[in-house]
Amino acid sequence: MRITVHHERTKEEAVAAIDRPIGELFGGLLNGLVIANERRTWRETNGPESTMDFSCHGRVGFVSVPLAGSIEVASTVVAMEFELPSAARMLLGEEKVRAGLAAHLSSVLSGSST
Repeated sequence: MRITVHHERTKEEAVAAIDRPIGELFGGLLNGLVIANERRTWRETNGPESTMDFSCHGRVGFVSVPLAGSIEVASTVVAMEFELPSAARMLLGEEKVRAGLAAHLSSVLSGSST
């Protein structure tokens, strides 16, 4: 799944806004969602963007699924890419996840989310 959100910040400001715990980035997507075993690593690419690779486990109740992907920050866009586990796809639906994450990323980038 790829989610692209446009922003009006500098690349450095966008990186600072995105550089937060994964639980905050996925926040509000599902009541009771707990993120564990989080790993985040920033890397510079050959182009004008910075990329954060992430992995974690998302748990709701007794169901736990691994999540891994990347968030690429460029001068005018932020793109999140990850494989939505089949359990999450069946439980939530891909479009609901896409719309929820896009709205939350837009909020984070506009500064209206803490």
